[in-house]
Amino acid sequence: MKKNIVKIGLLSALFFTGVYNQSIASSYNHTSSVQEGLKTEKFKVYGNCGMCKKRIEKAALSVNGVKSADWNVESKMITVQYDDQIFSKQGKSMDNVYMKISKSGHDTQYYKSKDEAYNALPGCCQYDRSENSQQNDSHNHNH
Repeated sequence: MKKNIVKIGLLSALFFTGVYNQSIASSYNHTSSVQEGLKTEKFKVYGNCGMCKKRIEKAALSVNGVKSADWNVESKMITVQYDDQIFSKQGKSMDNVYMKISKSGHDTQYYKSKDEAYNALPGCCQYDRSENSQQNDSHNHNH
């Protein structure tokens, strides 16, 4: 009798483990299908430190449709993942992200921040602007 109870217990445990694993697998597949509509773009953003990182990423994430933003302090490159369908529905483009970051005081490879926004940055965040001024100006004239 005890052996039968143990067998039933083991079979029940195996059954529920299988159901649980199947449930996790189906939710994982659902998540990955949502991710399929996302696009990724990398571009240069000037800054110096961890405070810059927080500010730059926060600015990018404030644009509706941006799902993730990761700025690398050393390479000065940001990786932005966004939902292109949301951008299309709202008439937005990556220009909205570039401009939002530049309004936070950080030059991008496409837009130069206004002097007032740059000057409002903490001293440790004020990067050397001479290295990127020509690159920004050439992009702005192509619009």
